[in-house]
Order: sequence, then structure tokens, then C-alpha cells
Amino acid sequence: MPKELRKLVFDDAELRAAAYDYCLRNSVNIPQAPVDEILVSDNDASVLVLRFSSGDSNDPKEVPLSRDQVGAALIKFCSANKIPLPRVAQKILKVDGQEVSMMVSVQWATKPKID
Repeated sequence: MPKELRKLVFDDAELRAAAYDYCLRNSVNIPQAPVDEILVSDNDASVLVLRFSSGDSNDPKEVPLSRDQVGAALIKFCSANKIPLPRVAQKILKVDGQEVSMMVSVQWATKPKID
């Protein structure tokens, strides 16, 4: 059976847009301010940390997003930007330094040719 492996690498602007959209769609408490910086780590509980410079002491200055949240954000980002992701594909989030990528693996089923 043939296997397909794709690596989608997301730049800073794409990560920022995907994470911010995820927060808005999923009622994650974020300040009404632009994202100043994003921090990337290989910690499952906070793969991305959005940093804000909010003047309001009631608003969070940092919002961590887990591996599952970042994965969901990137899948939605791909869907919104017409980047094909097969539903049956295995999707794995990888962090390498400050780079976040999604590995997409598909094992294609083939039928034997009958002569």
C-alpha cells in the first residue's frame, strides 16, 4: 500500500492568525488587543503562548494553548485557506525550535488489478 507523508510548516503570521481565530471561536479569554508575540515550546500544555500588551489588569497578558488546541487551530486554518487535509489522514503536530509543523500521513488502500 502506498503511503503519503506531507509536512506543512506554518510561519509566525499563520500561527498568530490560527491561534487568535481559535481563541475567538472557542471562548478562550483573550484581551481586546493585538498579539504582540507568540512563544513556541515543545511542552504539551503550552505549545503556543500568545503574549499581549493589554493595559487592563483584568485581561491576561499571556494565553497558553495546548498541543490539542494548536492542532485544532491549524486544522481550521487549513480548512479556511483551502489547504487540503484528508479526514482519514493521521495528523501530528511537531515543534522544532520556533517552528511548528503538521505532519499529515495517509495510507492509501489499493485494489489488486484483475486481468
